[in-house]
Amino acid sequence: MERNIIKQGIMRKIKDGNIEFIGRKDYQVQINGIRVELGEIEDIILKEIKEINMVKVLYETINFIAFIKRKKQSYPTI
Repeated sequence: MERNIIKQGIMRKIKDGNIEFIGRKDYQVQINGIRVELGEIEDIILKEIKEINMVKVLYETINFIAFIKRKKQSYPTI
């Protein structure tokens, strides 16, 4: 069975006539027909969770993954 695959993003036509998929400049994904900006999710996480200073959200198939780097905490010495 032959399937057509449609990728969204930046493409270019190369010398042999084929089209090369380069990627996207933004971080939009489409979930159930709705466009989601991953950067907006990152901004909300940074705003709501005060003890982190970096977050990166990835989306693969049906799962979101957030990589979070916590701010350094100072612990009292005894």
